[in-house]
Amino acid sequence: MATKLIPFAHGLPFALISLLLASCTQSVASRQDVTSAFIARGFLAQEPCGPPCFLGMEPGISTESEVRGILEELGLYQHCEGYDTEEEGGSRGLVCGGFLVGYRPASDIVEVIGFSLPSEATVDDVIAVYGAPQSALAGREGIPEFPKTGMSLFYPHIRVTLGLPPQEGTVYKVVPSTLVSGVTYHDPESYARVWGPELPRWEGYGEYPQTDFFHSAD
Repeated sequence: MATKLIPFAHGLPFALISLLLASCTQSVASRQDVTSAFIARGFLAQEPCGPPCFLGMEPGISTESEVRGILEELGLYQHCEGYDTEEEGGSRGLVCGGFLVGYRPASDIVEVIGFSLPSEATVDDVIAVYGAPQSALAGREGIPEFPKTGMSLFYPHIRVTLGLPPQEGTVYKVVPSTLVSGVTYHDPESYARVWGPELPRWEGYGEYPQTDFFHSAD
C-alpha cells in the first residue's frame, strides 16, 4: 500500500465546470435560465431521482446515448454543447448551461456530473436533505502572500462532493449559512481512486485549518 499526497482538489471539478461554461459560444446566462430549475429539482428535491442519479443519469452506469435520450426528452439537449480535449490528455463531455456531464476516457460511460447551484443554497439546506457530510477537507488556495482556503464536503455513500466558496486566510469557517458553490457526482472508481477512506472527518460547524491530504492507494 503506497501513500501519496493529493494536492487540495476542491476546485478541480468546479474549476473545470467554470472553464467550460466560460468557453462556450452560446450565452451561458440564457442556457442557465433554462437549466436552473432542473438543477434545483434534481439535487435538493431529488426529482426524478436523487444522487448519485441526476435527472435519470448516473455516473458509472449511464451511456452517452442514454444521456442524449434523457436530455432530448427533457428538452435540454439543444442547450448543450460538446467538448473534447482527450487528445491533449483532457476529457470529453457535454456542457448544458449550469451543468456538465463528463465521460470516462476512451469510453461512452458517464464518469462525472457537476453543476453550480442556481439558487442561494446553503450547507444547512443540503444537510436538511442529506444529513451531515462524512468528511470535510480544507486546503490551500491562492498564493502564500495572499492565502485563501477552500473547502470540500463529502458524502461517499451517494458519491457526492460539495464545493464551498474560498475564504481568505488559512482557516475555513463553516456556518449554516455558508453557500454551496458546486456539486459533483462521481462514478465509484473515480471517487475511490481520488479520495479514498482517509479523508478528515466532519466535525460539525466551526473552523477547519488547512490540511494536506494523504491518500493510501495500491
